[in-house]
Amino acid sequence: MCPDTNVCIFDAAGRLPPDAAALLDRARLFHCSVCLGELATGVANADPARPGWRASRDHYAALFASVPVTRLLSRTRRSGSRPD
Repeated sequence: MCPDTNVCIFDAAGRLPPDAAALLDRARLFHCSVCLGELATGVANADPARPGWRASRDHYAALFASVPVTRLLSRTRRSGSRPD
């Protein structure tokens, strides 16, 4: 499964329906490089003085660190296709 940006945001906020959250917990996840870039941009543009900013930053840092390179989907410049 390849969750989009909104799924990741709602999951981090604890706002996914229970069945969707359970599915994310059990599924083999792949991540789109664009989605991860959008999440990183959101963290980078958030106000670090805001309560909870550190927890949010740490959550997404852990998410990024947990993505195996073999489960990162991105278009290759040379072939224009996704890696196998």
